[in-house]
Amino acid sequence: MINRKIFLSIITMLTMFLFVVGCTQSPTGGVTTNVDNDQQIIELGLNREGYTPSVITVKVDSEVILMNDGTIGGCGLYVVQPELGINANFAKSDTYSFTPTETGTFTYGCTMGGMFKGTIEVI
Repeated sequence: MINRKIFLSIITMLTMFLFVVGCTQSPTGGVTTNVDNDQQIIELGLNREGYTPSVITVKVDSEVILMNDGTIGGCGLYVVQPELGINANFAKSDTYSFTPTETGTFTYGCTMGGMFKGTIEVI
């Protein structure tokens, strides 16, 4: 009887451990460029460290489409970057588009004052 309780406890702890590890793995995020329409499509994700990919490189004067990869939640759903005019609301839509008109390196973040952050390099 005691061995069964110990066995069930071990199985329960192992299951919880695997669940936690699976939930904290960071998504890879990625960039796809559609050459025909000169669009840059970015799959944007979120983990404990911030947005993923942590650095996004895009071309100036080309449309950028940010797509929620399904991992963005909480305050991370609201992405802002004033200099580039970004004011994304992923709670309303899974995509957001903008066209950067100046080059440089810009930090963007959630509306909670940068609880989550990322970087956009416009070249």
